[in-house]
Amino acid sequence: MGERLDALLEEQPPNRDDRSLLASLELSLEQLPEQCRQSLPRLGVFQGGCLEEMVEDVTGIKEADWQELRLHLLNAGLMQAERVPNTENTFLRFHPTLAPALWQRLDKEEQDALLERYGQAYHQLSNELYKMDRTNPYTARALAQCELPNMLRAVHAVLQTDKTEEGVEFAIKVNPFLNNIGLRRDWRELAEAAAKAGGKVGSQTWYFSHSNLGEQLRQDSQTAAAAKVFADILAGLEETPSYNRCLTLGRLGRCCRAQGQPAEAERHYRQELDELTRLEQNEQVRRQTGAAWTDLADVLCQQRQYDEAEAACQAGLVITKELGDMRSAAVITGQLGTFAWRQGELAEAAEQHQEALALWQSMNEPVNEAITWHNLGLVYQEAGQREAAEQAYRQAAQLFEEQGLLGGSVSAGNSWDQLAQICVYTGREAEAEQWFRKALAAFRAADDRPGTARTLGNLAILLADDPARLDEARALAEEGLAISETLDPAAAEIWKTYIILARIADQQGDSSRAAEYHAKAERAFAPYRGGE
Repeated sequence: MGERLDALLEEQPPNRDDRSLLASLELSLEQLPEQCRQSLPRLGVFQGGCLEEMVEDVTGIKEADWQELRLHLLNAGLMQAERVPNTENTFLRFHPTLAPALWQRLDKEEQDALLERYGQAYHQLSNELYKMDRTNPYTARALAQCELPNMLRAVHAVLQTDKTEEGVEFAIKVNPFLNNIGLRRDWRELAEAAAKAGGKVGSQTWYFSHSNLGEQLRQDSQTAAAAKVFADILAGLEETPSYNRCLTLGRLGRCCRAQGQPAEAERHYRQELDELTRLEQNEQVRRQTGAAWTDLADVLCQQRQYDEAEAACQAGLVITKELGDMRSAAVITGQLGTFAWRQGELAEAAEQHQEALALWQSMNEPVNEAITWHNLGLVYQEAGQREAAEQAYRQAAQLFEEQGLLGGSVSAGNSWDQLAQICVYTGREAEAEQWFRKALAAFRAADDRPGTARTLGNLAILLADDPARLDEARALAEEGLAISETLDPAAAEIWKTYIILARIADQQGDSSRAAEYHAKAERAFAPYRGGE
């Protein structure tokens, strides 16, 4: 055997670093029975392994032949069988050199035929996991995490064929798992590949590819660009109510909310709800109706319409319970925590957010986990628990940074801004300025106008405590005011900027300008009096 290993080693290309591994692999394969060696190369299509039930679907190896081959591969140390957490499924993990070496043993015709079966099988699996994710996310995500390398290879292979519609629809099912698990580079690349697939305006392929691109832009905090994509989609669809129209209205609403336009977002959500009632009330439509009520609740809360917000939230919760939708349940649990916080019910708010946090952690959704940590920080901060608040903001910022979300409505910038405020309260002014400036740079880079305006105001307040920096503080506040004047008044809370400018004018001895700003603040806040 040693002599044979030496001979195999000599046969390997001299410039390869893995010559010894390849030689050892060849020696192991030679020990397999002939019938096993004939079917074995078909396993080369997989990326490092696969769920066991995928073997026959993809390769066509029959059960009896597979059991014999399975035993030999396990005994030879070329494969390991592992139980997938939270499931009854088995994942087969291959030796790193196995699949690439096997793939080279197939000719082009065999490879093409196998890739076609591979694409079909993994498209079907993506459909099943996409549906399962709503009611059983623990199992769906555990299986998806194992099979994402295969699903990615399969979807890109399909997108490169003439099966455009199939490839785009496949991408739509895979991308949520990439996003939720945090593989944002792969998520962006797949969204861009699907968008290039094109399709006639108004076709399902065109709709899928452009919607995927719009969602990528929105979640990357490029909300203006995303809103344009969704507006173009809406213009390309027929005006008759349809499921695709409703989804697009909802996505436009989310863009408006992120841009500080809750009233405009509300208009889109109410139109979406109205059109949904005119569709056949199947499970898909009911699920989207629940999501629309949840989105509406958010913007109503943002506009301090708390009773209406809670009613919308409860309407969404009824549908969520009917459908057994665990992910939406986590969203609504967090919403209830936010409503409680805004109404000063801090103990209940903390309890709801902690429950939501546990749900997001169990579903392995780092972005939503970060959002919930940030919301917990707000609750702790208002309760005077500054150390707990600081730790919550740091945890949120770290998770956001890991996902590449630095600026935008959902980003590390918001947590940095809050960390700066904690530093102000605890007498660490120099550190506070660093956090404010870090947040400001992130918001500017993301073209996040609400975030930029808010942080400019907070930094101006900090600098206004130093008589030598009043001119700098005033310049920052005026820059923030110019931005706030372009936003929805309720979201911009423009009266706060007027108050900052009035305070600076007072300190600079300009009483007439201070009085002017106080009057503007009073007029701007009047429509919302009683909401605070």
